[in-house]
Formats: sequence, C-alpha cells, structure tokens
Amino acid sequence: MFTDTPVYFAQAHAGPLSRSMWIGMRPPLTGLFFWACGCDKTAIIVVQAVVAGVCWAVLALELAPLVSSRAARVLLTLGLLVASLTQLGMWDGTVLSDGLSLSLTALAVATGVRYARRRSRGALAALGATIAAAALSRDLNGLIGLAAAAGALLVAVIVRRNRADVIRAAAVVVVIILATTMLQVASRRSRVVLVDEVMLRALPSPTMFDFYRAHGMPAEGLAAYRPEVAQPSPLRRRLHAFYRGYGVPAEWLRVYSMPPDRQERFMHDPRLLPLWRWLYTNGWKVKAEWALTHPAQTVLEPLVTPNALTSQPEYAPPGFWSLRAVFAVACLIRLGLIALSVVLLGGCVLLWRRRRA
Repeated sequence: MFTDTPVYFAQAHAGPLSRSMWIGMRPPLTGLFFWACGCDKTAIIVVQAVVAGVCWAVLALELAPLVSSRAARVLLTLGLLVASLTQLGMWDGTVLSDGLSLSLTALAVATGVRYARRRSRGALAALGATIAAAALSRDLNGLIGLAAAAGALLVAVIVRRNRADVIRAAAVVVVIILATTMLQVASRRSRVVLVDEVMLRALPSPTMFDFYRAHGMPAEGLAAYRPEVAQPSPLRRRLHAFYRGYGVPAEWLRVYSMPPDRQERFMHDPRLLPLWRWLYTNGWKVKAEWALTHPAQTVLEPLVTPNALTSQPEYAPPGFWSLRAVFAVACLIRLGLIALSVVLLGGCVLLWRRRRA
C-alpha cells in the first residue's frame, strides 16, 4: 500500500458518477481504472502491464517508419523496449497512477506522431482523446501537453510549414487541457502540492524554512515534524564529497527521513490549521517568489539530493533496485529534458537566424 493508494480506492468505491471521482483529491482516470478492475489489486497490476505493452508497441510502430535505415529502426525499437521495461520494473507493479500515466503519455506521443504524418480528422480525434486521457490520469501531463502545443506552434511559425494543421492540433490540445484544468481547480487538489512542499522541502531546509517564515508562514506545531537527518551510505558519502568539490552547499546534500505515521499525523494535526489556511491563500505566491529569488537551489537541489524519495520510503517500487537507482534514473530523465529543451531552443534560434539572413 502507498499513501496515494487509499485515495484512489476511495474514488473507485464512490462510483464513476460521483463528485469525489471527478472533483476529488486525485485526477479521475486512475480511480475509474481501479473501479473498472473491481478494485482488485492483482487485476489492476496485470491490466496496467498489458496497457503499457500495447501503448509502447503503438509508439514503436508509429516511430519506425520515420527512420529509413533498418539498423536504426532496430536500435529505435530496442530503445523503446528498454524504456518500457524500465517503466514495468518501476511502476507497473504498483497500485498507483504512475504506470497508467506513463503508458498514456507514450500513447499520446504516438498519436501526435501519427497526426504529424497523416493530418486527418481521425488522427486529430485520436490525438485529442489520448491527450485527454493522459491529462486525466495525472495533472502534470496537462502542463506537458501545453508545453508541447506551444513548442509545435513556435516551430510552425518559424519554418512556415503546415501552420493550419499545427494550429488546429494545438487548439484541440489547449481546449482539452483547459477543461481538465477546470476540474483540477474545482477540486483544489493543486494545493496538496504545497503541503508536500512544506513537508518534504521547507521543513528539512533551514534556508527555505526561514524564507517561508519571513513571508508569513505559521510555524505553530511544526517543530514536532522536523525530519530527522539520516546517516548517508558509503556511496552517498562519496557522492557528497564529489558534489562539495563543485561548491554544492552541504544543506542540499543531507538525507532526511520522516516515518509514514508521522506524515499521517502531519496531514491531520489540528494545530496546523493556520498553516493550511496560509498555504491556500499565499502558498503559490511565496513558492513562486522563492523560485525566482533562489533559482540555483530550486533547480539543482532536486538533482543532487534524494530527500523527496527518502522522506517517503514507501514509494520505493517493490522489486526495483534501490532508492539510489530511482534517484539516478530521475536525475538522468531531468538532465535529458533540460538537454532536449536546450537543443530545441538552439534549433529555433538557428532557424530564425537563417530566415533573417
């Protein structure tokens, strides 16, 4: 059992037409999926593994025709197979939203590629349906969809090709994301992120805690929930020495631990009601100000410290290698996304310069 699992089961037991399913503390699609599986954990794990296999296979079939070389097609297929097996080892064996969300994201990418190749009404409808499914499985997918739509529009404007088709697809994506975002806003579940921000990042970090306090965050009762500093492993100590050699502050490298029972008390402590009210009214504003005034810590700290994982050890997927492996994979994914963003931005700049020349 994971801390999110009972919430999804509660949504499933409430039924597909209930308010808590569609305007609840979690996006609705996972609850609907659990309901369709009869809330049976074995059925959930088996079905989401099958769904993952189908989604990744569709993605491979859509991407393969884009490569002319047979060897490159083989490498592409193997790469997608490794990616899908990584998902299978990490999340498809857990009763959470992660496995389903990753599968639907892969399927959304596949339908996006198909629309780029054929640009038919059927392909556009499939793209809209998969984007909606991905956004309803995880709120973050909506932001990813908006970023993808904005990037496609930017490229279409620069290269002046297929503008109408790209604008049509982007409009469909934006409308769908806005509709799913309205459900998120109505449920107010985005504020749960701020609770995690306080529990997993502000409480362990003296700098961040003092910043939040200086901006009005109530501190009554928080002293009882300060995470404990855990002893790092020999490998972690070597990594600490490596990071310190490049000037990373020691505060970013501490490993913290908060037992699940203490996390549960933190979420329901009546002494913290002033804190919840402050988060609901000022939380996102202060979080944004923190990110703007501390950009280095905001970007680099998650890459060099596993606090967000070790603070919730029950999120270590069963059968996976270790928390260090999860942390390493997370770092590689984040660094890959940063590198991809830089490459895309550089490509857009080069295209713009060529047009000006």
